Amino acid sequence: MKRIIGILAVIALIQVALTVKTWMGTPELQSHSRGSQLLSFKTSDIDTLQIQDSKSEVQLKKEENKWILADGFPADLDKINGLLKKLSGLQYNLPVATSPRALGRFKVAKDNFERHLQLMSNNKVMAELYLGTGAGARQSHVRSGQQESVYSVAMGSYDLPVTPEGWQDKKILQFKVADVTNMELDDLKLRRKPDAGKKKGTPLWVDNSLPSGSAVNQQIANEGLSQLASLRFTRILGREEKPEYGLSEPLLTVNLIFKDGSRLYTFSKIKDSEDICLKVSDRDEYFQLASYLAKPILEKITKKSLVTSDPASNAQGMAEPEK
Repeated sequence: MKRIIGILAVIALIQVALTVKTWMGTPELQSHSRGSQLLSFKTSDIDTLQIQDSKSEVQLKKEENKWILADGFPADLDKINGLLKKLSGLQYNLPVATSPRALGRFKVAKDNFERHLQLMSNNKVMAELYLGTGAGARQSHVRSGQQESVYSVAMGSYDLPVTPEGWQDKKILQFKVADVTNMELDDLKLRRKPDAGKKKGTPLWVDNSLPSGSAVNQQIANEGLSQLASLRFTRILGREEKPEYGLSEPLLTVNLIFKDGSRLYTFSKIKDSEDICLKVSDRDEYFQLASYLAKPILEKITKKSLVTSDPASNAQGMAEPEK
């Protein structure tokens, strides 16, 4: 009896080994074991991104190497390039599910999904992705438009916003401090001097109209300008002025003169809100700023803050005779 049991055990082991070898030898399983590319497309060919959920839809188009939204506002190039890089690198292994009924359960069906993405070139769909339910920390269930199997990949709905606000270039108002030559605020007119004797890149400001014994507060002037240079808006209010924007009673109006132009900034408080409205002279939009972002600028770029009666620590910013 022991001899028979031993023989049967050996036969069972041989059968298991043969089964594993057979399955491991199939191209499909070998591909899964190595990981395969989920979406096949050439990044440089893509000129349109179409993203939708059950209620909303957003389209991004590439024109002359720049990405724009449907209304023509610049899109965030870094964000789009990051998304395309992530999509081109998505790998799948063994499927989570393969049955048609599972597509609805994981919300990757044609009529039931969290996100539907189309990558297009010259109006032709080059790749298609359905993103569905969560599959763990920063993981989601997905399906390629060319497959019926469901996989788990490192991606989430946060990667595919379906509102214009999610794709707008919030850095559109930013500039280089080194390009500013003058700051004008009411009767205060600051002029940039060469940085001789100062830390490279730190502007030195003077105003010849200041009374004797007064000087420009260099630290405040540079801090305020730096914060203005790195400003990010929260959202676009629109392209038409409304009374609730409060621009008839501005909190701050400052004009910056650059090496190649100028820009007038007008800040005002939005009615029944803590947030700030910003209008700049070289754009049509009215921008909304979070109060915590605008507050440091409104506190520093004022005549009271920019001018000091203690010239000892700001001697290089004192009033000087015209040359």
